Amino acid sequence: MHQSFSVALALSFAALALASGGANDWSYSGRDGPQRWGLKPEYSACDKGKAQSPVNLLSSRVKKEGFPELVMPSLKKANVSTSKHTIQWTPADGAEGGNDRFMVVGGAKYSLAQFHIHTPSEHHVDDKYYDSELHFVHKTADGKLAVLGVFLEESVAENPLWSAALSKVPDVGKSTVLDTLLDTSEIKAAVGNGYYNYQGSLTTPPCSEGVQWFVASTPIRMSLAQIKSVAKIIGFSARPVQYNEALAAQSDDGHSGHDGHGAQDDKGKESAASSQDKHSGAATGIATSVASFAGLAALLALMF
Repeated sequence: MHQSFSVALALSFAALALASGGANDWSYSGRDGPQRWGLKPEYSACDKGKAQSPVNLLSSRVKKEGFPELVMPSLKKANVSTSKHTIQWTPADGAEGGNDRFMVVGGAKYSLAQFHIHTPSEHHVDDKYYDSELHFVHKTADGKLAVLGVFLEESVAENPLWSAALSKVPDVGKSTVLDTLLDTSEIKAAVGNGYYNYQGSLTTPPCSEGVQWFVASTPIRMSLAQIKSVAKIIGFSARPVQYNEALAAQSDDGHSGHDGHGAQDDKGKESAASSQDKHSGAATGIATSVASFAGLAALLALMF
C-alpha cells in the first residue's frame, strides 16, 4: 500500500487518461469525468447519493460482526472482454446462476456474475491506495448485488493467476474466450484474513446504491510488469473516494471497519473531497502521486 507510483507508470496513466475520452458518455477525466457524472439525469445518484462507493477505510475504527459464506472454485473457462475502462472476466463454465461460485449474505444467495479490474485501487485504507483492485460482482436471482473487492500490490515475482488471466486479453471493444485455468485459491486466502463490510454503490455510472461491499484486508501480489500491462490497456480507472453514511464493519481478526468513509466527519461531502485532494499533489524525489497526473490529464482534457 502506498501513496506514490513510479514516474514512468504515473505518466502512462496520465497519457492514457488523456486518450480515453470520446465514445462512451462517461470517463475518468475531462468533460465526462467523475465530477460531472451526476449532471446527467440518469446518473444523478453519482452526485446526490448518500451511500456511494468507493470509500476510504479506516483501520483504527473496528467493528466486528459475522461475514458471509464464500464459495469460489477455480475457473476453467471465461469470456474476456475489454473496454476503455476495464478488463472483465465472465465465468463460461456453467457457474453463473448455478451452485459453483457464490456468496450467502443475509440468507440470500449471490452468484458470481463477473469480475473486473481497476488501476489504481478505488478503495483506500487509511488514506492510502493499492496498485490495483479486483471487483468480484455477485448477484441474486432478483438483481441484488454484492461485490467482493480484493487489492493487488506490487511484488517482484509474477503472479501465476495473473499470468493466466492476462494471457489472452482482446483489444478494446472486443471479447474472446479464455480456456486457461484460473486458480482462485489466493483470492480465497486473502478473504480468509478478514475484510471490511459496508453498504454502498456501483463505482461507475449509474452509481446505483444498495450494493453490499466486502473488501479483503489482505492484498494479493502482482508484478510491476503485470500492473503495467493492465495500465497500458485501460489507463487510470479509479473513481475518487466518496461520501457514505452507511456503517462499515470488518471481521474479527483485529483489523478495521468504520462508518462508511475513512476521512468523513461532520463536514460530509467536503471531507470526502479533501480526502481525495491528499493524492492530488506531486511527491518529492523520484516518486509522484498518480492522482496528480490524473488531475493534470483532466485539466488538459478540459483545455483542448
